[in-house]
Amino acid sequence: MRGVPVQKLLIQTFIENIFKHAFDGKQTLSIFLRVQHTLLGAVPCAKVTIEDTGCGFTEEFLADFPPQNGEKVGLANIAQTLVLTYGRADLLRLSNSELGGARVELWLPEHPERNDSNEAFDRG
Repeated sequence: MRGVPVQKLLIQTFIENIFKHAFDGKQTLSIFLRVQHTLLGAVPCAKVTIEDTGCGFTEEFLADFPPQNGEKVGLANIAQTLVLTYGRADLLRLSNSELGGARVELWLPEHPERNDSNEAFDRG
């Protein structure tokens, strides 16, 4: 999986959202990050899973994502960025974790069709 391009600040945005929406400072909050090589259909991808032990997503939020009314701008922007970058709308999946909090799954294609001069990517 070495060399899989990752949009700058992509993972950071999810971590920031955990602190903004799931951490109240009164209880211990755990965050888990897992990266694995997998296929999405026939496309080799790095699957990034971020889970926390916070309050999770509401059922209403999950049913209405991505929002059409300008709410939840951070996550909606990421969803749109993934579509614009990779040309696919199935690379971001949100759900609630068995840990009790939120689960975010990102599939990042190993060889996206893009201009190599794109500075939005970070190769490490």
